[in-house]
Amino acid sequence: MFLKALALLFLIVGAVVTFGAKAIVEKYQLDKDVKINFDNELTEEEILKYKNQQAVVKFKTIGMFICLPGVVLVLLLFK
Repeated sequence: MFLKALALLFLIVGAVVTFGAKAIVEKYQLDKDVKINFDNELTEEEILKYKNQQAVVKFKTIGMFICLPGVVLVLLLFK
């Protein structure tokens, strides 16, 4: 029973982080920390858009890694 609850917890937290990545990045301004090497090739608007997209993708990846143990546990426990 404990493992089932743990699996569902991982799934829920991972899903919230994954689907809420854009809002989380905007709220905490995580796109300001993104570094790019080719900023002289882009306009200022393109740089801001690129940084935002990179931060969102990175956060969605983190959310999927949080969700992964939950998926494995669900597959093992509910077969």
